[in-house]
Amino acid sequence: MPFDSYGVSREQSGGMITSRGCVYSCGYCSSSLIMGKKFRSRSPENVVDEIEELLHKYKLRDIAFMDDTFMLNKKRASQIAQEIEDRNLDVSFVASSRVDMVDNNLLRKLKKAGMSTLYYGVESGSQRILDLMKKGITLQEAETAVKSAKNVGLEVLTSFILGYPGETKEDIDQTIDFSIKLNPDYSQYSILTPFPGTPIYQELHKKGLIDTNNWDKYTVLKPVLKYEQLGLTKAMVERKLAEAYLKFYSRPKYLMKHRHMISVIFQIILRSFILPRLKGSTGKGWYQKLKES
Repeated sequence: MPFDSYGVSREQSGGMITSRGCVYSCGYCSSSLIMGKKFRSRSPENVVDEIEELLHKYKLRDIAFMDDTFMLNKKRASQIAQEIEDRNLDVSFVASSRVDMVDNNLLRKLKKAGMSTLYYGVESGSQRILDLMKKGITLQEAETAVKSAKNVGLEVLTSFILGYPGETKEDIDQTIDFSIKLNPDYSQYSILTPFPGTPIYQELHKKGLIDTNNWDKYTVLKPVLKYEQLGLTKAMVERKLAEAYLKFYSRPKYLMKHRHMISVIFQIILRSFILPRLKGSTGKGWYQKLKES
């Protein structure tokens, strides 16, 4: 691959897909539509061969496993960790897991092999909404999973969805509070975006509750549901998205521990929420000045 043509640098990650298919049926997720419901995986040897190539040929030490359910096959995940150790590869990698798949011994093994960060899709702080999503997890499992990862020295990234059909303002506030209670290292939030083909899209489209006139809004940062018919408003859901980021990342204790995030947070808020509202301007001049300051 002509990696130079893609602007790859040593600071960037080598993205890898080591398995395909998601066997779960979350109502909002398009992964199983894209990758299929059947889980198929590459062998541990094949995976680590590619890691070696990224490390030695392309000088990429940071690896991002893009699998939907990297730890679905725990034996295979353990074998990948062992293969990395056996080849004495100095790499750092990120992977994802469901909160109900946590295995402390596996986490320790992956950490020893170079795992730095674990991604959990928690999605809601309301058990009622998790059940509506057909997520198949509990709030207690989420708490246990985050604690287990942090106990072995891993950084944790959690994700949440706001504005799910049937959700109330109180549910959204509960999700924001729960994301803070979990105390992960990073948290990301999005607005429910019903991608075509997903169960939630089919349900909402049949009821005429989706704005399908402007696909540019399908960014997971813009509300595309007709929330006024669901007891909410688009403006309120957008405000709650901004509030979630501000509440999580502006905590004094958090900023003391993650000082490097201050400028990153400011840039994200400026780029995602402030500049798009500047009428008649792309905001590029503002952002350039920010980068230069």
